[in-house]
Amino acid sequence: MEMIENWKNNSDHLHGWLHDEAVVLTSILLESQKQLSLTGVIVEIGVWKGKYFSALLMLQNGRAVYGYDIWLNENISEVKAGISKVGSKNSFELFRVNSRDLNSKSQRPELCEKSIDFISVDGDHSFEGSMSDLLLASNLISPGGVLALDDFLNSSCLGTTESAIAFLQRSDFEPICYITNKLFVTTKGWSEIYRQRIELAISENPTLFGYEISSGTAAYVTSIAGKKLFSFRN
Repeated sequence: MEMIENWKNNSDHLHGWLHDEAVVLTSILLESQKQLSLTGVIVEIGVWKGKYFSALLMLQNGRAVYGYDIWLNENISEVKAGISKVGSKNSFELFRVNSRDLNSKSQRPELCEKSIDFISVDGDHSFEGSMSDLLLASNLISPGGVLALDDFLNSSCLGTTESAIAFLQRSDFEPICYITNKLFVTTKGWSEIYRQRIELAISENPTLFGYEISSGTAAYVTSIAGKKLFSFRN
């Protein structure tokens, strides 16, 4: 939690929409991956000003962190400088690229021989653009890896919700949980492993998300695309 507090205290200058609860949940998932020896590269598709990227950088535990964006109206040097103010001790790389031009790790020298275990998908929010990024992420991610899908259930950009549901219907990926604007999914057979670790973290600290969660009611169990989903109350 100390790292999260440090991030909150140092990231106000970065524009973007990111709920603290989503950062807390991300920290649980990344710590779970460390315990499971899933310590490959962290990637973000769609960095913009770097709000969530900076949180990933703060929580990376020695992992390589790469960001990809088309940056139509931003100066990439200014974006990098803003992110560096948050996680100046941690190295990272940003690449100006249209994700629609990618379909495999072999196209990126920095990725071609590395395991990728966490990908944030926060690029084009249209149905077509979001689906393209999800398919790319599914080609890049290693078994047991996690995809963080931004703006799920956001009424101002329904394409992200539509594409997430279509992706889950058409693939073997399984939802882990949803909390305040982000849906986290993983490869087949890993969702329960992550959920158990989330529940363990909550049992050890019922106010982890800033509000108390009673034992045994850590999450509301529902479903999406016919697959089990935990949706955290707030």
